[in-house]
Amino acid sequence: MNRFPVLMIPLALAACTPVMSAADPATLNNPDFQFAQAATGSNLFEIQSSQLALTHSTSAPVRAFAQMLIADHTNAQTQLASLSQTCSSISAPPFPSTSED
Repeated sequence: MNRFPVLMIPLALAACTPVMSAADPATLNNPDFQFAQAATGSNLFEIQSSQLALTHSTSAPVRAFAQMLIADHTNAQTQLASLSQTCSSISAPPFPSTSED
């Protein structure tokens, strides 16, 4: 059995974890902000791991499930991003920038 994919899970999780900016402690201790950070990490992990499944799987049910996860978590992340724009208790966008400035 190939253990490479299993060993990649911790690295994938680390890559998907949003980096907290230099926010004030009140923001970092805010439960809404903490939830947004955790939800973002989960969404990004599910999207990226499902993209891997699409790339490496030939099973139709696995590919269909991966596509469903990508669509669902992309939608969830879009809603979370929209909420962070309007909710005063989330002072910063809870997702990392996709551009490398």
